[in-house]
Amino acid sequence: EDLYYQVLNREIRAWIAESARLIDRRPADVILAELLAVSMHHLESHPLVMDLLVGGAQKLLPDWREQLDELRTLGRANMIELLRLGMKQGLFRPDLDVDIVAALLQDFHLASYVLRSHEGPMAALVERARIGLDLVLNGLRVRPPTLEA
Repeated sequence: EDLYYQVLNREIRAWIAESARLIDRRPADVILAELLAVSMHHLESHPLVMDLLVGGAQKLLPDWREQLDELRTLGRANMIELLRLGMKQGLFRPDLDVDIVAALLQDFHLASYVLRSHEGPMAALVERARIGLDLVLNGLRVRPPTLEA
């Protein structure tokens, strides 16, 4: 059990390090789309990370719930940092609860991955996730035209 946990820990930290390289001074919404694509590819090649995030590891290690929850929370660290960056840049609402929003975005990301058609190529999955992200960022409603002064 300890060895399995250590491998999960290593895999999550590698994912965090890989995605942290994307976070820079560019607009946070642009980085968010890249982060989503990189994460999709990472999950494809690291099934243990996916297993942790969707609860499979919990079934294997029921007594390790607290430690596994910590790893899942750690997996949202970059998203939280990115949300805060977007708030500072004025791109995201200043009243966001970054912890909850990061968890919801992670859920969206995982659902996009898990519920995909397994026959489709990764590029189609990334495009579907990009469209979903656009929906999250811009909503369904048509915005009324603004009056320019």
